[in-house]
Amino acid sequence: MPVEAVIQADPDRYYREHAGLFPARDTSAQQYYPAMLGPDHRRGLEDIAAIMHKHGTRADVIVAPLYDQRAIAPEDLEQLREVFGAAHTYDRSGINTITRDVRNYIESSHFRAHVGRQLMDEVYGPALPPVREGDPGPPR
Repeated sequence: MPVEAVIQADPDRYYREHAGLFPARDTSAQQYYPAMLGPDHRRGLEDIAAIMHKHGTRADVIVAPLYDQRAIAPEDLEQLREVFGAAHTYDRSGINTITRDVRNYIESSHFRAHVGRQLMDEVYGPALPPVREGDPGPPR
């Protein structure tokens, strides 16, 4: 993403010039989104899980760490855990080490690529290095 190169070139300047994209947040007490998953949503999630099970796949659900630091409603998180399994549901919403640092965000709706890599590493383990042209790759 081109904006990532701009941030990396001069982070202080980027965050100073784009301060308006990052509204102040009250970090003194955890705030929550209202519950959003109704019966139709639950059925849709169960349908997705059933299709995945039928095809021998699984879903790992990550509740994103949004800049606003609001957490998913506990009852919505419980539904995700019931449908996809607690071991496959990762809640990174709310006030945490990722959301505390404005430099983890491009603007208030999108986190930076390094945060995405961090989340993937937490769920799936560190990524393998990319294969370079002419590299035979791992032994078979």
